[in-house]
Parts: sequence; C-alpha cells; structure tokens
Amino acid sequence: MELLSLAIIIVLIGALLSIGWQLAPLILIGGIVYAAIRYRRQILDMVREMIRGRKGSRKK
Repeated sequence: MELLSLAIIIVLIGALLSIGWQLAPLILIGGIVYAAIRYRRQILDMVREMIRGRKGSRKK
C-alpha cells in the first residue's frame, strides 16, 4: 500500500511539472487532501501528543 502512495505522489509531481502552473493549485490541493485522508490517524495522534505536551509544560 505504501508503494501505491508513493506512486500517486510521483504522478502528482510529474503532472504538476508537465501541465504547468495553471492547474498547480488544484493538483497541490488534491495531493494534500489525499495525504490527509491517507494518514489521518497518524496526524490526529501527532496533534494529540502536541496538545498533551503543551498541557504538561504548563503544569510544571
């Protein structure tokens, strides 16, 4: 599955370079949305850890 993700990212970058910069924002937003959907659990875990870290540093 990771290989599929890497292939999609490579295709997005290649499309970005070949199409030009007119459709670049659309491609970049599509890539960000794909990454957010694909890695949402890891992103949520990182956000929770950052919030816990901030709360812990305030208590000390």
